[in-house]
Amino acid sequence: MSFTLWKQGVMIGETDFALGGRRGRQRIGAFHPTPSGMLALPAITAMAPALLECGAVLKQLPLSDEELERDGDAALALFERTPEGRRVLAAAEQIAQLELRDPSGKPVTFESFLLSDLEELATAGASSRDAMVARRKHPSAPIRYVISVSLRDPGLWSKAESALEA
Repeated sequence: MSFTLWKQGVMIGETDFALGGRRGRQRIGAFHPTPSGMLALPAITAMAPALLECGAVLKQLPLSDEELERDGDAALALFERTPEGRRVLAAAEQIAQLELRDPSGKPVTFESFLLSDLEELATAGASSRDAMVARRKHPSAPIRYVISVSLRDPGLWSKAESALEA
């Protein structure tokens, strides 16, 4: 069963969500990009490395935990001024343009979404030189892109799976 991912009316790839179990709202699978998708992926997969960088940045913000909870807008304004914050927001803008479709072509609303480039994650935080060395040692992994989605309505998974079996 193939779910497809679209960006601004162009299919950028597909997945069968075959990794991990099939319980609840969460699904994970290998993502197979189209040629158009390969062009769009760097901006979309930028989210995971940007989030990894955020932990240290958040600790450096001049606000206490209490202030962060009390005034989330102030924390966001500070966060937006950091390069890491801008990278997270840029990736979020890209993700907001995505549409997941079930095997029948119907749009599926997701609550959370992450599309990761495993090569990129393996070298996150490494220098450019170290990243190039790592890529030469392991030029291609069996799975490069992984998609993880939590649906707003967990019943949609069973409806999509049932429609395919009928």
